Formats: sequence, C-alpha cells, structure tokens
Amino acid sequence: MESYDIIIIGFGPVSYVCAIRCRQLGLKTAMIEKYNALGGTCLNVGCIPSKAVLESSEHYRNAKKMFFMHGIHLKNCKSACRK
Repeated sequence: MESYDIIIIGFGPVSYVCAIRCRQLGLKTAMIEKYNALGGTCLNVGCIPSKAVLESSEHYRNAKKMFFMHGIHLKNCKSACRK
C-alpha cells in the first residue's frame, strides 16, 4: 500500500491549488474525486445559486409527493415565482 503525506478530498479549484502547493513543498500528495470528470462540485453540479435552486426544488417535490408518507397532507402546494 502506498503512503502519502497528504490526501485531498475533492478536485475543485481550491483543492487543485492546494495540491500544487503541497507538491511545491515536497509533500507526496494524492487527490480523491467522486466524479468521473475533474472540477469538483462547482463545475459538475453547479455553484451556490444553482445548488440553492436545486435544494428548493427538492423541498417542493417532497412537499408535493413525499410528505404524505409521514402523515402530512397539503391541499394547495404550488410554487410561486417572482418576476
């Protein structure tokens, strides 16, 4: 089994810079990324505004389709968009 001085989880912009600096300092560095493509969450999923919209849409979906499984029944669950 190979050993490393530092292991960086995620391969986003900050992790990439961290890995370069660690190598410059002479540290044996490994990176672990869950996505097939490099770039981290921001590039593969979306940055903070996109994540907020995705989370809100998940809450809306749960309210519409999943809450009843927990005994919560909503009559008029609809989205409201501002223009």
